[in-house]
Amino acid sequence: MKKFWKSLMFAALGVFALSSCEDVPAPYPNPGTIGGTTGEEQPAVEPAGQGTLADPWNVAAANQACASLQQSNSSATYLTDEIYVKGIISAITEIDNGSYGNATYYISDNGTTANQLEVYRGYYLNGNKFTAADQIKVGDEVVVVGKLQNWLGTYEFTQGSKLVSINGKSEPGTPDIPAGEPKGDGTEANPFNPAGVNAFIKAGDFEGKEVYITGIICDNPNIDTSYGNATFHISEDGTSGSEQFYIFHTMGFNGEKIPATTSLRKGNTVVIRSTVVIYNGSVYETDANKGVLISVNGEQAYDETEVPGDEEGVIKASDFGLADATGWTSITVNGVTFTPDGGGNSNTPKYYKSGTAVRMYPKNSLTISAEKTISKITLVCNDGSVANGNVGAEPGSVNVADPVVTISNINAKTVKITNNDTTTGKASQLRIVSFAIVYAE
Repeated sequence: MKKFWKSLMFAALGVFALSSCEDVPAPYPNPGTIGGTTGEEQPAVEPAGQGTLADPWNVAAANQACASLQQSNSSATYLTDEIYVKGIISAITEIDNGSYGNATYYISDNGTTANQLEVYRGYYLNGNKFTAADQIKVGDEVVVVGKLQNWLGTYEFTQGSKLVSINGKSEPGTPDIPAGEPKGDGTEANPFNPAGVNAFIKAGDFEGKEVYITGIICDNPNIDTSYGNATFHISEDGTSGSEQFYIFHTMGFNGEKIPATTSLRKGNTVVIRSTVVIYNGSVYETDANKGVLISVNGEQAYDETEVPGDEEGVIKASDFGLADATGWTSITVNGVTFTPDGGGNSNTPKYYKSGTAVRMYPKNSLTISAEKTISKITLVCNDGSVANGNVGAEPGSVNVADPVVTISNINAKTVKITNNDTTTGKASQLRIVSFAIVYAE
């Protein structure tokens, strides 16, 4: 984890030689007087801007400011003022649309990977958490505000920056979600609906008060089996097109740990008791680890809907016998051969112990061959990792109902499964836990 010690903070002004005693230093360096860049040289891109909302720095200016900061062998040095920087997203490392809601990505002046500036664990527009993997993409022009630092030679925004605009828009580029009708009074007998709890928080008198909230889970729950909590959104109708409320790190029944990743699913109707907070000045959500489940689908029991893949005879990814984070060329298990291909992606299919799954990245394919004619294959995947539904099969018909991918009408001894997604992050991957193969009679 990156650590920041304010005792080692440098304002970066000491690197300048003042032209006269009458000169008044700016709160942050003048990019036109700072030297040094990272990556490939691009002399055509000159440092520009004032670092303000009205006139953001370009990436060249931000990189030069970072280069001016005094080096430390053990920690970061950073500017004390928040700076606005404008650039084009050139690469995305990770978008966490679950517990933390932040993203790590890079921006440059021309959209290439030369002379990039890293945005480390930054937030979405207005400091909101990311809720979907497609909220930003490579090629988007963005303005970011936050503190810049030189982390042992890496030029970056410190954790906690936020997007100010995407392609010139300061609000999400999706249709406006209509406000819902507030319902309920927050009691066990009459829980708030999402619009009701949002109105309750907006009214202001909410701190420390436990309320009951109900709704339908409208995304794939992120369940942390280490801490036993769950994070997800709810809406009144179970869709993302109506007013939502954010359930953050809620615990299970009676405050106990939630036992498994399949305990809660998109479409479940839940009732939760919790105190509520406003996170980062804008996000209405349940207080972390203070919420408890009251019911799921009207009962004090988890969703026990049977998921294909646990029955005897199914081939599990763990049956491949691979070490963690390991790829392979061809493996045969129980007479079935699995042959991966990167498809032009430098990340090729690999097995990971985390999730006990084979991970297929965008463009990857997996060819499955058997001695008998295959009729259908059911893939059970990690929740939220079904390539955003962009799964192809040749031959065969594909149906995706997260976390299950069903490939029917194969009627062949060999089938090629392809990840056709074009985004990045966990949701873009196809993380297969098991393969249930049905043969033609």
